Amino acid sequence: MKRTVITVDGNGELSIPSNLQDLWMSEGELVDMLHVTATKLHAMIRSIYKDGLLTASEVQQKQETSNGIWQTLY
Repeated sequence: MKRTVITVDGNGELSIPSNLQDLWMSEGELVDMLHVTATKLHAMIRSIYKDGLLTASEVQQKQETSNGIWQTLY
């Protein structure tokens, strides 16, 4: 699976890929980009799902890493 991520440069400028269909980020990438803890990220995601803004089936998938560990992508 090809995937792209949002990046932030040293000046705080976002670089968002043009192909949003391939935009999937891991928990670690989101934590780094948003400067929050994993606990805070999980709370934000749960709140988004609870409020019905997005559903997990729309914005969440599992991917197996090269060493056989599964990670959740958002």
